Amino acid sequence: MSIFLHYFGLVGWSRVYLKTHYTTDIIGGALLGFSCLSLGILLKKDGLSKPT
Repeated sequence: MSIFLHYFGLVGWSRVYLKTHYTTDIIGGALLGFSCLSLGILLKKDGLSKPT
């Protein structure tokens, strides 16, 4: 898990360093991805994703 976070951090940093994205783009994308991941985990834990 830690290696993936480091990889995503390096990719984000490289985008800002190479001036292909703004810092706010990277932060916004990370927050959106984290929100989607959290929602998916919550739905899976609560059993809301089970077919009826």
